[in-house]
Amino acid sequence: MIKVKKILYEDNLEEIAVAIDASAWTENSEINSSDYSINHIKKSLEQSNHLFCVAYDKEQFAGIASAFILTKPDGDIWLYVNEVDVVSEKQRLGVGTELMKFLETEAAKVGAVEMWLGTEKDNISANALYKSLRPDEIEDFVGYNYKIHNGE
Repeated sequence: MIKVKKILYEDNLEEIAVAIDASAWTENSEINSSDYSINHIKKSLEQSNHLFCVAYDKEQFAGIASAFILTKPDGDIWLYVNEVDVVSEKQRLGVGTELMKFLETEAAKVGAVEMWLGTEKDNISANALYKSLRPDEIEDFVGYNYKIHNGE
């Protein structure tokens, strides 16, 4: 049985960080060893609009998701899904689906009118998951990334 838990500052963040860093991830997850230190997790949880959750399958660590609650200038509240990552051996067992359902429930609790996310076109497993959840719209767009150099 898959359970998803919203992570709070008072949770055992060391245990969570160790589980994330010790897990085997697919190459599409972009998670690298030591990405999730206790300090990094604490810093993200200090942001009042940040949502971080962990999934367990039969008490075994199975995946993570993070999102941001954003209020647009027109007053609409959106949930922007930053990442959904499932441990390699737990893929295709419903973990990603449960993480997404959890995020949607959290979005509804804050009055969000839309949940938004993007992924690369060649990320086959992610696209299969997101399409299976019957989105209202699938956009074809170009994304731009800018590295911030901070005067270096």
